[in-house]
Amino acid sequence: MSDRVLNDSDILFEIFDVNGTGYLNLESLQQVNAELGEMLSDEDLTDILREAGPDGICKEEFHRRILVDSESR
Repeated sequence: MSDRVLNDSDILFEIFDVNGTGYLNLESLQQVNAELGEMLSDEDLTDILREAGPDGICKEEFHRRILVDSESR
């Protein structure tokens, strides 16, 4: 992962981690989603988190997902 992508994903993670827990959970994704104009349904958000496990998405998983997305473009 390039330094720029890593830095950008760190910034994004901090924005999405509204509770400061180090994990993105349904509550934090719902809050950011609402601030962005509710682009995704709760069902969509739950589907995103389903793979992550009971705690949500940790920073490392978030980085991995950003990397996969940036490489697919």
